[in-house]
Amino acid sequence: LLKRIPLSLVGVLIVSLGYGSFYGMGAVYALSIGLERSQIASFMAATILGAVLLQWPIGMLSDRMDRRRLIVVLCAVVAVVATLLALVPVRWTPLIYLLTFLYGGLSFPLYGAFSALAGDRLEADELVAASSRILLVNGLGSAFGPVLVAWLMGQAGNASYGAFIAVVHLV
Repeated sequence: LLKRIPLSLVGVLIVSLGYGSFYGMGAVYALSIGLERSQIASFMAATILGAVLLQWPIGMLSDRMDRRRLIVVLCAVVAVVATLLALVPVRWTPLIYLLTFLYGGLSFPLYGAFSALAGDRLEADELVAASSRILLVNGLGSAFGPVLVAWLMGQAGNASYGAFIAVVHLV
């Protein structure tokens, strides 16, 4: 599969590092930048709400244009959003919520776009086996992402959370 759908496999691996970082370290990041415990739920919910609300329109867009171009645009915009998230002061909490909404809304649909790209390249009888491999790769990235971002935050501070997500999406 790596020869047949390299962009899908590598893309899912890389963006799942960001997903794993969000689910594994998002609340830790929010607490460490000074959000109140009651605000952490809003921080996490804003990201998931963005993913829920933008999944469908991004999926439709993915069906109507070159998926590779859409993936590049989404990754570039997410890198900008994550960079801004790393730089925004905690007192601008509504902006932090907006940025996390955009992060979830623009990044989380990438899994579906990469999977659809794989489906474009494979025969119908290969899709189930490919889906299981793509899911395995997603799991690997999701497992290693929080470990990497936790180490980076310990070494370089809280801003490395957003910087890590930005770099992941630039790659």
